[in-house]
Amino acid sequence: MHQPGALNAITDVAGVRVGQTTRHEGDSIHTGVTAILPHPDVFVDRVLAGSFVLNGAGEVSGLTQVVEWGLLETPILLTNTMAVGKVSDAAVKWMTKRFPKIGTDEDVVIPLVGECDDSWLNDAVGRHVRSEHVYRAIEQAASGRVAEGSVGAGTGLGQAFLLWSAAQNRYQVVPSEGGHVDLAARTPLEHGLVAFLTGKYGRVSCERVLSGRGLVDAFKFLSEEPACRGLIHPETAAALAAGANDPAAEISRRAIAGTDPLCEMALALFCSVLGAVAGNLGLMVLATGGVYVAGGIAPRILPFLQRGGFREAFDRKGRLHTLVERIPAYVVTHAQPGLLGAALVASDLG
Repeated sequence: MHQPGALNAITDVAGVRVGQTTRHEGDSIHTGVTAILPHPDVFVDRVLAGSFVLNGAGEVSGLTQVVEWGLLETPILLTNTMAVGKVSDAAVKWMTKRFPKIGTDEDVVIPLVGECDDSWLNDAVGRHVRSEHVYRAIEQAASGRVAEGSVGAGTGLGQAFLLWSAAQNRYQVVPSEGGHVDLAARTPLEHGLVAFLTGKYGRVSCERVLSGRGLVDAFKFLSEEPACRGLIHPETAAALAAGANDPAAEISRRAIAGTDPLCEMALALFCSVLGAVAGNLGLMVLATGGVYVAGGIAPRILPFLQRGGFREAFDRKGRLHTLVERIPAYVVTHAQPGLLGAALVASDLG
């Protein structure tokens, strides 16, 4: 197995460029197209190619020719299932305009177009990917860095992602309010936690769990579960009842020390939810460059994050688990990353 390149992306391969066009319009259009170009003149200078099915049932139009010839002569395009025909047609139009001898002096082309079913979030029947979206993805394809994501739990839960700017020669931060999206329970224990928090707050966002207050709420939820009441340590209950300066830190300290099983359960639940949310962010922005977990809590509970529950939840994404398993996750341990960012902004302002 080869080691990751400097960018940990397909663009580590010299000459490979990637472009994307994404459509987010209203409540029903959430789709797009991705173009992968081995090099600008792929039709004139074909590249060796092959295929291998690791896991899944996706279709790739034009793949038979690649398998038989062992050569690739068009960009690789990825889109939603019901847009494959339109994207293939647009690719033919782009190719024949770029290489006008196709179909006359030169052979015809069969574009390589892969599909993914996005009908759970997009109006797939509307087939909203148009020719201009394909042209834009191909023509804006670039080498270099790819998208990365950042999620940080502390006082609240912040999420952002980073896109590489060739003009500025650095990443651009795109902020979001992703911490306030609805929390999706995955296990019976998490369903119980969501029910507990719903009774308390009415609506349960990810931030309701992934924050200092959320960790305390997770501990309170477990302490009220009949099966866990025998695990309550009087000294822990007394410390929290006495109004500890930082109850979340108190729970974390006892969990990491292994002196209170209920604190361990609460922190394990916290880490699992954090892993699931971080993995979701990796999927949403296709953060092949990595997901960075920042905030005030993660560096303090690093030993617990490394136990495996975080990564297991990060990777458990059903049919897309093989994709997410390749996304690295990092914990930001710098004491003041926010100040570093502020200093950078200040330097830009002159």
